[in-house]
Amino acid sequence: MTRVLTTVQGFVTQCPGAVERLGAAGFDVVELPSADVDRRDDLADVAHVIATGDRWDAARLDRFPRLRLLHRFGTGYERIDLAAAAARGVTVSYAPGGNAPAVAEATVAMMITALRGLHEMASALDRGRWAPRAGGELSGRTVGLYGFGAVAQSVARLLSGFDVELLACTRTPVPALAGKLGVTLVRPDVLRARSDVLSLHLPAVPRAPALVDAAFLAGLRPGAVLVNTARGALIDEGALLAALESGRLAGAALDVFAREPAEPGDPLLSHPAVYALPHVGASSHETFTRNGRTAAEAVLAAAAGRTPRHPLAVPETQEAP
Repeated sequence: MTRVLTTVQGFVTQCPGAVERLGAAGFDVVELPSADVDRRDDLADVAHVIATGDRWDAARLDRFPRLRLLHRFGTGYERIDLAAAAARGVTVSYAPGGNAPAVAEATVAMMITALRGLHEMASALDRGRWAPRAGGELSGRTVGLYGFGAVAQSVARLLSGFDVELLACTRTPVPALAGKLGVTLVRPDVLRARSDVLSLHLPAVPRAPALVDAAFLAGLRPGAVLVNTARGALIDEGALLAALESGRLAGAALDVFAREPAEPGDPLLSHPAVYALPHVGASSHETFTRNGRTAAEAVLAAAAGRTPRHPLAVPETQEAP
């Protein structure tokens, strides 16, 4: 059978439908941790890769001379060198929106947890302390969405059942959709100044400075809560810690960090005003099913000489659909 390499941990067990579909077409799915890929010397024959958010630069691509498809199991592709892939005849595709429902649900859950301080009380119980206290409600607040892609739109839909004012800013305004979802589009400075809860929904730009720096944080409404389920690189973590220590921010809910795994001694992890998760916002059984289906379709399309439905980079000899 022809091997398909995946660096998505849990793909074989969490995506049985995709594995079965690929198997029926003559493909054997081989799952390896990303760290092992550069240490193996028996992967030169691999033509199709289903990748997690790991690095795929020119040097790694050169280890796969027969590679024809690099499919990103998810949405973030900032660690893939698209130009290098296209130059080597490799089509790159991804799964836009596949994780949006899961990340949106996690985002709303993190908003509520941070406002109520539920994580602090749960932590106290773990230490044998019964320490109930009152927290804040989400209802009646102004929620700002920095970015208005698939995840932010899903968050807006979920929050339609809450008594909240929804604001958003985006580089590509879609007034009709925003209006349908009850969202008011505003300038970034207005979003920062008016939001009780500010949620980040932007991609990271390689080598760009952090969006959320000291100046950004100074423009937030005093006592606001910052939520990040997007990319850790968006936040200057030192500036965030300073804003929390000063009381300028009431709290932060973080599913992503600038460096992952986060260092055990990272002061943000132990800060009482921070609710932290290990980058699991997209990790639902349903996300695996959706993204597994898209991945299998991409492999089968590439094997048949067709361009997958969601291409990011296409070699010059191949036309996008």
